[in-house]
Amino acid sequence: MGQLFFYHNGTFITETDCDTFNPDKNRYPNGMKYLADSIREQGLIPAVWVGFTHEVKESEYIKENPQTVLINKQSWCGPYFLDPTHPDFLNGFLTIAFNQVKEWGFEAVKWDALPKTLDYLDQCHDDLYDKSLSSEDALRGAIQKARDILGEDTYMLSCHGEAYRDITAFCDIFDAARIGADIFGWQDFKQYCVERTCFLYPLHNIVEILDPDNVVLRDDFNNDIQAISRSCFVSMCGMPITLGDDLRFLQDSRIDIVKRAIPPMDIRSMLFEAPEFTGEILLINLFINTGYEEYRVINFFNTLNIKTSTSYSFDELDLEENAEYLVFDYWHNEFIGKINREISLDFDACETRILSFRKFENRPMIVSTDRHITQGACEIKNMKWDNERNALCGTSATVEGDSYTMKIYIPNGFNADDKLTKIADNLYSFTIEAATGADVDWEFIFTK
Repeated sequence: MGQLFFYHNGTFITETDCDTFNPDKNRYPNGMKYLADSIREQGLIPAVWVGFTHEVKESEYIKENPQTVLINKQSWCGPYFLDPTHPDFLNGFLTIAFNQVKEWGFEAVKWDALPKTLDYLDQCHDDLYDKSLSSEDALRGAIQKARDILGEDTYMLSCHGEAYRDITAFCDIFDAARIGADIFGWQDFKQYCVERTCFLYPLHNIVEILDPDNVVLRDDFNNDIQAISRSCFVSMCGMPITLGDDLRFLQDSRIDIVKRAIPPMDIRSMLFEAPEFTGEILLINLFINTGYEEYRVINFFNTLNIKTSTSYSFDELDLEENAEYLVFDYWHNEFIGKINREISLDFDACETRILSFRKFENRPMIVSTDRHITQGACEIKNMKWDNERNALCGTSATVEGDSYTMKIYIPNGFNADDKLTKIADNLYSFTIEAATGADVDWEFIFTK
C-alpha cells in the first residue's frame, strides 16, 4: 500500500451548501477530478472519505427519491439514512455516487458510518424494502455493489470505530478495516489502538489490513516518549499510519519521529509474533529475512505510567539460547554490546525501546542504521561480505535532504576502513551528509 492522501467528502453535518453529489465549491473550486489529479502529481495516491449509506441534508436527490429513505433521525453524521435493499438506492444513489468517485480518479475509499447504518437497519428492519434480508446481508449487498463498480484494484477501507460486528461481517469485501474509536489521549491510544490490535491481530494482512486510525503526536496529548511509543507500535505491527496532526505546526522532533516510523513494513502475522499484551511490557518481535541478512528487531513497550525494569532470557525472546548477539538500541542511539543468554532493560514511563539483535559473526557487521526503526530492512537493498577481500559492500536507498548513518561493529583482529569514524570500542560509523534520494553504493575494506 502506498501513501494515501484522504479527502473528506462531507460525511459529517455541514453548514455549507454541499451533499454527496455536490462537494463544497468554496473549498474545492476546481472540482474533485482536479483535486485527485493534483494529489497524484505529488506522488501520492488520491483517496476519498465517504458516507454513502446516508445523506447529510435534504438534498435534491432525497427530495426526488423519498422512497429510498429508511429513517430521518438526526445523528452525528446527518439525518437521512437510506434503505440499502431498495433498487432505487442500489441502482440510483449508490451507483451514481461510486461511479462519480471513479470518474474523479480516486484510487482508495474510506467508507464511514457503517456501525450506525447497521444500528438503524436493526431498528427499522420492518421498514426495509426487502425484509427477507438480515441487517448484515442488506448492507452486504450495497458494499458488494460498490466493490463491483470500483473494481478489485481500488483500496476499500471500512470505518467501524468501537464496533466488532461489522469488522468481520464484510472483511471479505473490504481491503482494510478501521478497528478503533477516535484516538487522542494516551488512555484512548491504549484502549482503542493497543488492546484492539492485540485482539484482532490474527486477521491482519491475511483476512484484511487492520487500521488503528490516526496517530496523534502533538504536545496536547503526548510527551516525546509517548509520541515515540505511538508511532512505533503502529509501524512495528505493519499497520497504516494515518497522521492525525497538522504537520505544518508539528515541532521538528515529532516530525523526525514520523520519518523514522514510515513506511510501516509489509508484515503478515504468520511471519510475526503477535503482540502479547499483559498490561505491562508489550513485546513486538519482528523476524527480518531480507535474503542477504537475517536478524531480529524487538519493540519493548512499557505501557505503564511509571518507570520499571525487567529482564528477558533469550528463550523468552525466541533467540538462540547459546548464540551471541550484537544489540543496538535505536532511540537511545546506543550500542548495548555483544550479549548472550539474557538482557536487562530499564524503562521510563510509557517508553518504547527498539532493539536490533544480529547474531554475531567474527567479522565486521552492520549493527544499525538510522533511516528507519527496523535498522536496515527498509532501505538496505543488498549487502554482502567478501571473505577473500575482507570487504563489506551494499546499496542503500536514501531520502533526499536527510543524512544517513550506518553503525558498524568491527571485532578485534580487523582494522577499520579509513572512511569509517570510530565512536566507541569496536564501533564505527559512516554518514552520508546530504543524501540525494538516489541509491548509494558503499564498500568498506578491512585489513587484519
